[in-house]
Amino acid sequence: MKLTIISFGFFYGVPKEASVVIDCRILRNPDHGSNDMAGKTGQDKEISDLVKSYPFYKKLRNYAIDVIVSREAEGKKEFILGIGCQGGKHRSVTLANELVSLWPVNSKVIHRDMLKPRA
Repeated sequence: MKLTIISFGFFYGVPKEASVVIDCRILRNPDHGSNDMAGKTGQDKEISDLVKSYPFYKKLRNYAIDVIVSREAEGKKEFILGIGCQGGKHRSVTLANELVSLWPVNSKVIHRDMLKPRA
């Protein structure tokens, strides 16, 4: 199966091409009220480690894995998974990167909104 994972910000709209969308806004925004995080994204180790430390993160990650595995088991040739947070810079980027690393063959990640101006 060809897997594409799109991280995005709900502020900019849901990607129409995504078959399934997972909402990461249930996780605390690491950028909320913090000047220490300005200019950083979910690709920065500091942000990624923080997001992965949230108690609900593992449950969200396991749910996403279950969704991908179920699509693969159905024999889908291609699957596009959208993973969103408010601005598409932190939580969704971290989860998308982790998931795509679990499927290193026939997979890619697109960080649609990561470099857009702050939402």
